[in-house]
Amino acid sequence: TTQSMLKLLRQINRQLGVTIIIITHELSVVSAICSHVAVIGDGKVVEQGAVSQVFTSPHSAVAKLLLNKEV
Repeated sequence: TTQSMLKLLRQINRQLGVTIIIITHELSVVSAICSHVAVIGDGKVVEQGAVSQVFTSPHSAVAKLLLNKEV
């Protein structure tokens, strides 16, 4: 399941100290496992930062659309 995979990825990250890059449109996955996020629109990074910052105060139209914030 998704939760068991996220648990495994967290364990690998903590034990080995490696960076893990996850590409997804599932924002629940991002909020569950990531500390930082990059939002891509039209093949370019349009916003990046700490997950908490981007999720609570998105600046780009793409991030606002993904988070269902007013554009």
